[in-house]
Amino acid sequence: MIDFSLRQSATVVMPSLRGPIEKTAIYLTDTANLSRSLARSKHSIHFTDPTITITGAAHGLLDEPFKLVSLLFDRYQPPGPSVHGRRRLEQLLVSRFLPVLNLNVRQELFWREAASEDTMAPSSRKTVPNSVIEQEIELLPHPSATIRIGHSVDIPGIQEPLNVELSAQKLLRFRNPLAPSLGLALHQITGPGTAFLVADAGDWQFRSSQECKELSRFSKITGGFPQMTDPFRNAPTLEVGYAFGSHRMGVQSERPFTKPADRGVRGMDCDLDDNDRTGPWTVSAGLSSGVAATYLRYGRNLFSLLARNYHGKQSTIRAEIELASSTQRDFFLAFRALKRIGKFSKAGLELGLTPNNVHLSLYWSRLGQRISLPILVARKILPRLSKTPVKKTPPSLSEDLQRYIGRRRAEADELTVILATGVEPRQNRERVGGGLVILSAKYGVRDATPDEIADVTIAVAALVDGGRLVIPKGMRKSRLLGFWDPAPMTSKVLNVRYIHQGREKTVEVSGRDELKLP
Repeated sequence: MIDFSLRQSATVVMPSLRGPIEKTAIYLTDTANLSRSLARSKHSIHFTDPTITITGAAHGLLDEPFKLVSLLFDRYQPPGPSVHGRRRLEQLLVSRFLPVLNLNVRQELFWREAASEDTMAPSSRKTVPNSVIEQEIELLPHPSATIRIGHSVDIPGIQEPLNVELSAQKLLRFRNPLAPSLGLALHQITGPGTAFLVADAGDWQFRSSQECKELSRFSKITGGFPQMTDPFRNAPTLEVGYAFGSHRMGVQSERPFTKPADRGVRGMDCDLDDNDRTGPWTVSAGLSSGVAATYLRYGRNLFSLLARNYHGKQSTIRAEIELASSTQRDFFLAFRALKRIGKFSKAGLELGLTPNNVHLSLYWSRLGQRISLPILVARKILPRLSKTPVKKTPPSLSEDLQRYIGRRRAEADELTVILATGVEPRQNRERVGGGLVILSAKYGVRDATPDEIADVTIAVAALVDGGRLVIPKGMRKSRLLGFWDPAPMTSKVLNVRYIHQGREKTVEVSGRDELKLP
């Protein structure tokens, strides 16, 4: 499977906006009686010229959407556009080409002594600001508004300030039940690096939706299996970590903790652009929805003494390795490398290894234009079952296999609830136009009881594209999006009842045979 990513951004300084912002701030400080306290402390506020950054990106699939199933539950995610956040997979399910357009307005504030106002050197204004206000509007793919505030708090007896970062994001959708997503980050230079804590409230709503009621019903069906979560909704998260040698972090250094970060090779690219000497080690631990995970990253420059280009800049290869594991017994191992080519270009690659997949990502950047090409090289199916020999024949399945079936059914039920919101309008359009409408789809052993047959009607309908449905020969159907395997290691059939051009038909395929409709 191959997907592609293109990104372009441009930043413009807007001195004309400085005056109105400064007047507004003075009015607010006078209203809050802050001007007197500032006068007593002999400090004043200096506003820099605001900057406006416009970012455009595109991400798309060059393969069938159902192959995304191998990525949905993988801890390692290919390096897609960071502006998509964690909703990238949800958005790609309904579009093979996903455009992104957002606008960011940044205002920096410096607190300085009034006596030194005229003697302040221009170079000092380029240091890390005391406060930052960012306002971000996302126009595509889903309109949203975000405000992000960063401020440094001086602590008596401690040389380095405590940096506080707050954010709030709201989707601008009609009748959107989700409340604003809130984020908090604390970080401080401690010793040779920076310690940080990041908390994200995730997506939540004031009252239970119909989707939550359905998920609750499915949880009762699965009995004692773990409580299900929506894989497409941001879960509350808490992360604590320490980055050796890294001092330029947080929204004041234009690297917000409360925003999807430039990660992988793209993050290394940003370090080279900013001439930031990132330390060799970064370690962090996170907690989300009852799952704990740890991350360890190590990076260094290779051949630094030998490589210099004709511009006098170091042309070393920046290499990085990252290891992550979680309490769910999954892990990933990633290898990354980035090299400067000429004065303005950089090329890199990333190799990600997980128990289920092998990813290779190619990367190229030049003057702010960035192109990445993630490729799914190989996949393994049911790797854990190979370690547990099953001596009994179905239906006397082993306890581990029964747990696996329940886990896969829970995942499929979650996805079915989410897919239904996009499938129903598409099927209605097919019905009106006399196209392909899936009435029912059953997957399981022939002549099995209803409890041992998977209802995959929504999952099959989601594969209809342009009035056609194709499941290639050799594809294991139990791994398709929204499917689950009710009887592993046995021969199964997929029975589909559909309407095309007003005529109802039924088709049945066995095993990994091809299904092509109409």
